[in-house]
Parts: sequence; C-alpha cells; structure tokens
Amino acid sequence: ERRQNGQQGHVFGFSMPRGLDPFVEPLKLTLSKDRKNTEVVNTANVELAINCVAKIVTYTEPASLKVITMKLIAPLLLFLLEKCPWQLKAAVLNVIIVVLKNAPTTVRTLISQMQKSLAAGLGEEESTVVRSRAVTGLQALAPLIPKPEVVLTEIVKRLRDSKPELHAAHLRGFCTICQHSDQTKPLDKVVPAVEAMFGELFDGTANSDALVHSSNALGAWAKRVGVEQIGAVLLPTFARQLASADWMKRMSGIMGAGALIYASGENADELAETAKVVEACDSGARADQAMLRVVCVSTIVKLLATGCTTVKAKSTKLVSQLLAALKDSADDVPMNVFLSVKELDEEGKANFVEETLDIMDMITGTIKEDNSYLRLSAERAIAHMFNMHTEGMTRVESVASRISNPTVRNEVMDNCKRLLKRVKNGDVEL
Repeated sequence: ERRQNGQQGHVFGFSMPRGLDPFVEPLKLTLSKDRKNTEVVNTANVELAINCVAKIVTYTEPASLKVITMKLIAPLLLFLLEKCPWQLKAAVLNVIIVVLKNAPTTVRTLISQMQKSLAAGLGEEESTVVRSRAVTGLQALAPLIPKPEVVLTEIVKRLRDSKPELHAAHLRGFCTICQHSDQTKPLDKVVPAVEAMFGELFDGTANSDALVHSSNALGAWAKRVGVEQIGAVLLPTFARQLASADWMKRMSGIMGAGALIYASGENADELAETAKVVEACDSGARADQAMLRVVCVSTIVKLLATGCTTVKAKSTKLVSQLLAALKDSADDVPMNVFLSVKELDEEGKANFVEETLDIMDMITGTIKEDNSYLRLSAERAIAHMFNMHTEGMTRVESVASRISNPTVRNEVMDNCKRLLKRVKNGDVEL
C-alpha cells in the first residue's frame, strides 16, 4: 500500500516507541531456534523470517532501527559463518545490503562482524548468488570500515585457502575494498600478504578467465598503494614472462604488466615494460591459442585508454587488431572486448580513440543469431559505448538494420534501447 503510484515511504507505526516489539521477539526466536537446522521443511520458514526483517528495515525510519540492530541483524550474520542452505545465506545478504543502503549508521557496532561474515560469503561453494551479493555488501560496507587492511587480510587469507573456481569472487571483493574504502587509511600490514598472493596468481599457469580477475585486482591495488611499490616486486617477473617461449607465461606477463600500465595512465611511458606489452599484444592477438587472444584484446582496450605516447604511436595498429578480434570465431575473444569496454565506460574512459564508432559498428556486426550469450554481451557493450556519443541511438538503428533476421533485429533494437536507458540512469548493475 505504501508503494501506490510508484511512491515509497515508511510505515508510521513502525517508527513509534516500541512499535517494532510485536515483530522482534517472534522473529528473533525463529532465527535463533532454526539457525542450525538444515532440514528442507524449515528452510522456507526461516527464509520468510529473514525476508520479513528486510521489509521491516525498508519501511522503518532509520532513527528507529537502532532498537532492532542487535536483536535481529546480529543473529543473521551468524548464518554466513555456519553451514546452512545457500538460500538462507542469500536472504541474509539481501538484508545486509538493504540495511547498509537505508540506515548505514545503525550498524556501526556490527561492522567488524559484518566484514567477517561478508568475506566468508565470498567463498560460498554452492551459489554464485551468495558470492555476488557478498561483493555487493562489501561495496556498501567499505566506506564505513575503520581499518580496511583487516578485511583485506581476511579476503587474501580466504582466497589463498580456497579452490581456484572461487578466486574470482574473492578478487572482486578485494577490488571493492581497494576502490571504495577510505583512501587515507594505511594498508602497510597487509602488503606482504598481498604481494605473495599476486606472485601466486601470476605464476604463469592460470587460464585467461582467472588472469582477467587477477589483473583487475592488481590494477585496483596499484592505484591504491602506487604502481612503484607493487611494480618493484612484480615487474621483473612480468618482464621475464614476456620474453618466455611458453605462451602461458607470456599471457601472464601481458595481463600483469598490462594492469600496472593501465594503473599508470599517461605516466605509463615511464615503464620499460609498456613497449614490450604493446608488441606482445600486437603479435598475441593473432596467436593460435584463443586464451592468449582473449588476454591480448582485453589488454589492448586498456592500453588505448591510457593515452600514453608509447601506445598512441601504435594506436592504428592496435585498433586494427581489435577490429579483427571482433570477427574471431571463438566467442570468448569478442566477448572480452565487450567486457573491457564496459569496464572502461564505468570508469568514464570508453571514448579512447577516434575509431570508437568503427568499433561500435563492428561489435553490432558480430551479433550472432544463434548465440544469445554472445548477443547479450554485444548489446551491453553497444549500450555503454553509444552512451558516450550523442548520436548513439541513431547509430544503433543504422547498424542493427543490417541484421538479416527481423526477429533478432527487433530484439537487438529493443534491448539496446532498454540498456542505453539504464546506462543513462546510472544503473551500475548493468
């Protein structure tokens, strides 16, 4: 009823003195009694109770939520540290996100527990939903964390103890803390562990997917502590890998050094490895190994965004490789161009070369009628790229008109319009 005509509001009775009392005790009893009970018959009831807490938070004035923080939110955090159905953990994470969005000041006494619980959520083996929500929760919590190095230490330890397939979520959480926590807080105590972690991640044995996440994390860390500090430790290794005959090691060197070059921006000319990475990407984009091509095209996009002189001198050649990659028969190659463009657009750096509009045309041309996964990636990239240009939608219509199948053509048009609108509205979840 409070959402009629699209309006949101608080329920007046919830904000009255003791207005939440009738709800608190029954919910607390349910959550405490059944927290360790993993029987399917009880899961739905507990999940309903957790969702009720989320609704209470949504419809209560923030000033009135302090009374339930310790009584309801604190018990919920224990779900993330114990073995229980992933559906319950996902529901708990939703509550945390809602609380941090609507009333962040009410949970200051629980920050230590929250960061530990969210870090644990990154390692949930049974559900990507739980891992994704844990990352979202860390992003909302990050500005409130008094000592970011504590939660970074926790994440690094959990990553090094986890299975490789769980590394991506941990690295996304690591990036989030680096980017969104108080930039003035010291990180000295966690530096040795982080350097050791990156040494393991870039050992020359990881596949392209793993290297993409590792590269993003390394770039975020370099921007936080300085390229010089982490570069002094890792660049000698990357230089050796770039010169290796083993394509897996070259791939590691390209992604590792590329991350530091991107973090350096226009100062990348000062790094001796910049010219080596440019040449490695130029040749690697034509390699027989699809994984190496993926890494090279992803790195080319970021190299172009630096604006440094070394890259500008080779920009025509690099863009040519990028356009050729968009015709690649291996879906992962063009898709990673899309993902890299999306990431740059979110940082406000997608308008990087005069040939951007040509790249847009090529992306639209790669949409395959029999591959919905690749088409979705292309539509997202198109929406992000056209967002940077005033003639965006007109260009979508012009390029999409060349898609032969009318059903696909109309679907692409509708999706691009919808996605472009979400980009303009600042929908970060796109």
